[in-house]
Amino acid sequence: MWDLLYYLRFWLAACFMIGALTGCFAHFGSPQKRIARWFGWTGLATIAGMIALALEALQGPAALNLTSALLFYGFFLSGAAMGALIKFGNLNAHESWAAGLAPLMIIWLIAAASSLPDYLVLKNNESRASPASQIDKTSKTSSASEHDPSASIDLAGDTTARAIVCQKTIQAEVDKKNIIFHRQSIRINRHMRPTLDKISSVIRRCSNSKIKVYAYADSPTLNEMNRLLAARRSQAVIEYLIRTGVSETIFETEDYKNISFSSTNDGTAKSRTVHFIAK
Repeated sequence: MWDLLYYLRFWLAACFMIGALTGCFAHFGSPQKRIARWFGWTGLATIAGMIALALEALQGPAALNLTSALLFYGFFLSGAAMGALIKFGNLNAHESWAAGLAPLMIIWLIAAASSLPDYLVLKNNESRASPASQIDKTSKTSSASEHDPSASIDLAGDTTARAIVCQKTIQAEVDKKNIIFHRQSIRINRHMRPTLDKISSVIRRCSNSKIKVYAYADSPTLNEMNRLLAARRSQAVIEYLIRTGVSETIFETEDYKNISFSSTNDGTAKSRTVHFIAK
């Protein structure tokens, strides 16, 4: 939840400001102490949504969209209440706050279409895909890798030698085109997928090797949010590779509590790269 709040912080601030302006200036009709009808109905809808989330009745993008809608509505009401209390000293004109629901809905629609962390959407779509489509996707990746000389790995020799060859082959793919996340994003974007598909075909040939995935945040500041961002990016890469046919057991998890971020964390694209270590 905290990472979602951080991701939507600018949108939530906009919702709060819309609410505050509504509470200050939307004051028409006669003030009344009874609860407005729109407030009662939206309150019931909010309770129903919270129950649905608590019971996990919704999954994937549907749950994410509902969560964001509840957050937007909550911040809007908080801003409206604060604005009304500052301007009028009471909440009797809350029926007028309905005027702010239209811009609030527009803000939510824009955010839902463009800024929500849609890696959940990708994950949900993949999980609903038919087994046949999954097999077809994997076979296409494998077929492409057969024509890629860099994907051919000699598995002869001991474990250390295989790990070295695997590491060099993976690094060769990364060097061709770095895997770089967008700022504040954990989504596997379209520019990353071709490289990850090639790395997937390499890893599938690395039998008996263990793979560690290191992702970095946007800033060298070692705070909890940056560590969480790095860990979520790493997990997003691992989940993508698993969906392309890599065995889940080949990956080793990394504790980001003690990791030191790369010295290249200078705010440039180098700070948002992903590294692989075969052992």
